[in-house]
Amino acid sequence: EPGFYRIPHQDYHSGPGLSQSMIKALLRSPAHAKVPVEETPAMRFGRAFHTGILEPHLFEEEYVTMPADCRVGSGTGQRGRKEAFEATAAQKGQTIINPEDRDSISAMRDAVFSCPAAAELLQAGERELSGYWWDPIEKDILCRMRIDWLNRDAQILVDLKSTTDARPHAFTRIAYDKGYHIEAAWFLYGTG
Repeated sequence: EPGFYRIPHQDYHSGPGLSQSMIKALLRSPAHAKVPVEETPAMRFGRAFHTGILEPHLFEEEYVTMPADCRVGSGTGQRGRKEAFEATAAQKGQTIINPEDRDSISAMRDAVFSCPAAAELLQAGERELSGYWWDPIEKDILCRMRIDWLNRDAQILVDLKSTTDARPHAFTRIAYDKGYHIEAAWFLYGTG
């Protein structure tokens, strides 16, 4: 049904509806839109980054790093300790990330919240909302979007993005290549 819901990430991505990522795939070719998207290391990092910024309490529960005594070269029994750690993490539904990614996410969080405007927008609102609507023109098409953060008081959608290069000319190219303009238009279409 049309509306906004808090549903798990995997349920949203496996559920019905046309999304902006499907539209971007369709622009490449219909065949690209039919192929299931395999999760990449960048996608896993992005999900961890979102959790670290928007749900820091969950980040500590859901993401763990391999202890030093489980890493290669840590001595006799390393393989057994590593397998036991991985089994425990899997049982708890935790994702193992490397220490460098954890440190990067922590630094990114500090950078986001050191910006007064960003910190203010993220003080009040709702995180990770899934929105659904029927297309107003093609009325039998269910559309969907996943909003990082909705600040209803300011009437602003916040969409977090990490980048390899924040220089304006470089990020402009990255944003275009990744179709961020399509995503922004889709969000406005769904909330307008």
